[in-house]
Amino acid sequence: MLAAMVVKAADKPPEPPKQFALDCFRKTYAAEGYFGMYRGSGVNILLITPEKAIKLACNDMFRHYLTLKDGTLPIPRQMLAGGMAGACQIVVTTPMELLKIQMQDAVTMVMTCLT
Repeated sequence: MLAAMVVKAADKPPEPPKQFALDCFRKTYAAEGYFGMYRGSGVNILLITPEKAIKLACNDMFRHYLTLKDGTLPIPRQMLAGGMAGACQIVVTTPMELLKIQMQDAVTMVMTCLT
């Protein structure tokens, strides 16, 4: 059975990624219009913006504190600053991500109950 599936998959030439993306764009544009490309992105924008702001601000702060007296910032200290900034970002944004997932689950559950 698996061998037959592999042979069938091997018979079909893979669709080039550029054509696939263009086809996806055309179908989405035809079905939903220009703004269909941005449908559902509001939640992502609301969550990604503070995430990036926290990470960049913390990275700048840690880089400032970890800079040596001569003004240099060795690579291990740069890595430490990035890691600490990532840790700060995770502490703040994980509750927001969990809330987003719970909201998505609630919508799915309501839609399942309605059908």
